[in-house]
Amino acid sequence: MFLADITNIQFLKQMGLRIQSKRKAQKITRIQLAFEINTNEKYLRLVERGELNVGILTLKKIAEVFNCEIDDFLRDN
Repeated sequence: MFLADITNIQFLKQMGLRIQSKRKAQKITRIQLAFEINTNEKYLRLVERGELNVGILTLKKIAEVFNCEIDDFLRDN
């Protein structure tokens, strides 16, 4: 595995954790969020685990549900 791959994997995991954290803070279930963004719970589970590279338009929809900016999920705190 290349160093860039490890960095990308870590990036996706951190982004997924940020999405999950916002969802839980707003007391929204994965099923509810999936309904709001027109996808399914399995897809969101994979995104939150960092196992799936989420599309930018899906990320935009998630940000709209949480009333935040896309970069809230992308920033390295």
